[in-house]
Amino acid sequence: MFRRSKRVTTRFAAFVLVFMLLGTVAFAIQYPNYRVDLYEDANVAYSSSVYGYYKEFAATNYSFSADNVYARAQYYKNGTWTTDWSSAVKVPPGATFDFSRTVYLQYEHSWRLRLSTQYGNGGSRAVGWIWYR
Repeated sequence: MFRRSKRVTTRFAAFVLVFMLLGTVAFAIQYPNYRVDLYEDANVAYSSSVYGYYKEFAATNYSFSADNVYARAQYYKNGTWTTDWSSAVKVPPGATFDFSRTVYLQYEHSWRLRLSTQYGNGGSRAVGWIWYR
């Protein structure tokens, strides 16, 4: 009896593990994104650029960060990167914001996500994502 319940438990655990992995892969395929990492020794970090009328992004500031982090979407227009201030988000240490959407532009542009520390002195670790769907 004990062997049978152990086999059932093992099979169930394997099934759950496979289901979780498939769910993660399906989410990554459905919602492709570029990731940007801000490390403690940097003041600012940029994602790769993506193209579209608008973009969606998210960010996490780790709890051991020394400062707030700003997540700002920027679009490329007339030879310069312009910040979309309407979607800029301040992320305190230990916090996550799940979703912000940029303004909808009349024409398609290249977009990128900019992560920066509040006072420009480094010491913060954060990660952000910009979706290119």
